[in-house]
Amino acid sequence: SSPWPFRPEQDGRKHRGGGPLSMFRRCCRGPRRDDGSLGHPLRAVSIHHLSTSLLENLDKSGICTSATVYEIEPTVIRPVSQDVVCPRDRRKGAAYVDCVHGEDHVGVAKFMLSYTWGYRVDTIVSTLKAYSDRCGLEPTRAYVWMCCLCINQHRVRQAAASGVSISFKQFEEEFGSRVAAIGHVLVLMAPWHSPHNLTRVWCIFEIHKANRLDECKLEIVMPPEEISGLVRELVDVGNLDRLWGTLGAVDVAKAEASIPADKDHILGLIRDGAGFSDLNGSVVQCLQACFGAAAEIEAFSVVADAGKGDDASSAMVAAQTCQEVAELFRKLSKFDRAVPLLDAGQGLLERFGPSALNSQAGADIAKCLGQVKYRIVPPHEA
Repeated sequence: SSPWPFRPEQDGRKHRGGGPLSMFRRCCRGPRRDDGSLGHPLRAVSIHHLSTSLLENLDKSGICTSATVYEIEPTVIRPVSQDVVCPRDRRKGAAYVDCVHGEDHVGVAKFMLSYTWGYRVDTIVSTLKAYSDRCGLEPTRAYVWMCCLCINQHRVRQAAASGVSISFKQFEEEFGSRVAAIGHVLVLMAPWHSPHNLTRVWCIFEIHKANRLDECKLEIVMPPEEISGLVRELVDVGNLDRLWGTLGAVDVAKAEASIPADKDHILGLIRDGAGFSDLNGSVVQCLQACFGAAAEIEAFSVVADAGKGDDASSAMVAAQTCQEVAELFRKLSKFDRAVPLLDAGQGLLERFGPSALNSQAGADIAKCLGQVKYRIVPPHEA
């Protein structure tokens, strides 16, 4: 059964009881005089807006927050902006972001999100909220550019209906300039052991393009439960073979695209450029490093939490987490990233005395620390 209590073609004015369109239009007021980003090509919504206004209005309208972007694009994103004049071309029908006003809700993008429209809305929001909390960002000023909300979907549909197409070269140039201007791409990965992004040709291409730009920072972001699952796998299983198997299978030539022509264009560009194997290899190396960074942040967080209490068993688990993440970096030959983790785990165990240091966790940390320091400074160079 559909989660939508209305037909897309219905006019919101008919929903006096609070249908999706009328509910959303109440929160999308006219532009304020101090709305400096209106019409800006990088105008984006804040994490605060996504985690409050967007979710609240979906809920009040009877629309499941577990709906995917594919589901809310034709039923919310386009309908709410259909009567708004676009500030860019002065024609009726605007992007969602042009219907939102107020500095707490909208501004010039500081981040760009790489994701698929198959992801659930609540997954996207919880991921960005967790990222904001972890990095100490102010959610009202953390503006995220998302294609579904920031591109005028009316023009996309009109162009498709009339048979007009933008050349792939133009599209690629626009994408590249947008990534360079924003300078910070967040790649949403879920589930951690088999990310949906890696089956979509555009997502793989986005990672590749962002990774090649020196001025662009690329980070993996995951929902809190996925980060916990990643670390649990490290601790309980002792490796990330499932993830490495998924990454090893990355093949842009086998990825899918909603528009077949897009895939043909991208594959042609890759064929004439770096080549498939080089692109696949660079994407995998980039993602390995990004997943390691995500696990590293979680490990330090676990150590910090364990250090606040007097539970030796929690300290053992935290130390083991540090050792397993450090082992991951050792396998990636990133020895300088492993040492701080091992030091943190060892320091935590020292608080609980000799019995903790002489435990299996303590022995594993000491062994890994020796292996890492050997690779950093071999004995003959010491």
